[in-house]
Amino acid sequence: VSASEDRTLRVWDTETHACIQQCVGHYDAVLACSFGGAGHAIFSSSSRDSSVRTWQTATGVVIAVYSGHKGQVYGCAMGVIGPQVIS
Repeated sequence: VSASEDRTLRVWDTETHACIQQCVGHYDAVLACSFGGAGHAIFSSSSRDSSVRTWQTATGVVIAVYSGHKGQVYGCAMGVIGPQVIS
């Protein structure tokens, strides 16, 4: 998965190098992204729009939006043990 200045995230097929999912939902540049557990079924992203989002990899649908930050969110990571997003 990759993050972009164009406010999208893209999920890539590592064999064909094709984009298999474009994820739209942030209102400003996406600064970071990170896969989670569960066989990479979900991933998180952080953005200049002050939010962190969790996405479903297969569909590109936003599962949750975390909006507690007051400014840009420069990084995020998914918890290894449980359902956690660190930003």
